[in-house]
Amino acid sequence: MEDVEESIRCHQEALELFPALHLYRSRSLNHLASGLLTRFEQRGDFEDLEVSIQCYQEALDLEPAPHPNRSISLNNLANALTKRFGQKKNFEDLEESIQCNQEALELRPAPHLDRPCRKKPKPVTTGCNAM
Repeated sequence: MEDVEESIRCHQEALELFPALHLYRSRSLNHLASGLLTRFEQRGDFEDLEVSIQCYQEALDLEPAPHPNRSISLNNLANALTKRFGQKKNFEDLEESIQCNQEALELRPAPHLDRPCRKKPKPVTTGCNAM
């Protein structure tokens, strides 16, 4: 847990050094949000989840399409919103999460190497048919 705390402190300090439109501000916001999300998962403090979502949203605002990192920020925000939906059952979070994932996929059309895909699971066989 000390590593997470140190990571959060370092990224908060880095943000203080980057002005609002600095080239690396969105990256630091994403890293800070990730640390806060990890701490939320470990401690369950909703404030960490809320601030994480705010950081992801601010990072996204700094990365208008066709920014190369926009799809990553969209995916990060979608994941955090899904976690909040899991806790609070606010369907607006789920809808926004879906929209973020859809936009992220549109920014990475197939067969883009960074496009997430789901492989069909291999069938499980048992008994005599398993050969």
